[in-house]
Amino acid sequence: MGQRIIDLWDEFTHGGMDRQDFMQRLAGMAGSAADVPKNTKRR
Repeated sequence: MGQRIIDLWDEFTHGGMDRQDFMQRLAGMAGSAADVPKNTKRR
């Protein structure tokens, strides 16, 4: 996930993405990462 966030940051800082879009996309990435532990089984 680290590279996805770096790519998003680059798009925000260099590609003209507005702050609201950046925050929404970042929250979507963080939310999907937060879902992983509850959707995986422990062995």
